[in-house]
Amino acid sequence: MKKLFAIAVLGLVLVSCKKSSSPGSSIQATINDTAHNFTVLTNGSVYDAGSYIRIGGVDGTNGATANQISFVIRSNQAIVPGVYTDTANYVSLPTVENFVSITYGPVLQPIVAPFNYGTAGLAKSPVTVTVTSVSQTNIQGTFEGTIYLGADSSYHQNKVITNGKFNVALTFVD
Repeated sequence: MKKLFAIAVLGLVLVSCKKSSSPGSSIQATINDTAHNFTVLTNGSVYDAGSYIRIGGVDGTNGATANQISFVIRSNQAIVPGVYTDTANYVSLPTVENFVSITYGPVLQPIVAPFNYGTAGLAKSPVTVTVTSVSQTNIQGTFEGTIYLGADSSYHQNKVITNGKFNVALTFVD
């Protein structure tokens, strides 16, 4: 019963929050040959004087079936147009240049749950985000790559992202 109540509340929140996506903001991608449009709660946040940008969105309003995608672009300088990959050394994250992390999974689970998919920091199949345009109010670009269950390639369960693109309004948090 508690699970049903949680699903109902989440569904209500998703439906009522749909309008909170910034007008025109969207994230689209093909994940394992299935097209996804992440247009619910789609937003971007800027931290650390523009050197850290978080983008995310949800692909539907039904909490039982909706998926979320979230990615982080990090640099030791303000994010500018260019290519960012997940092959950087995670241990030195505060000083990393051109680092990206992508997470994808069901809305009903925390984005850090072990059954979500994420980047594994592997040179053999890096995730790449290309920022084509960034301003004080908007970021645009493309993304692609392979993400792994639990962000651990040893699970051998992955999802391949192709044709990813984003056009997201930005909000400065600090």
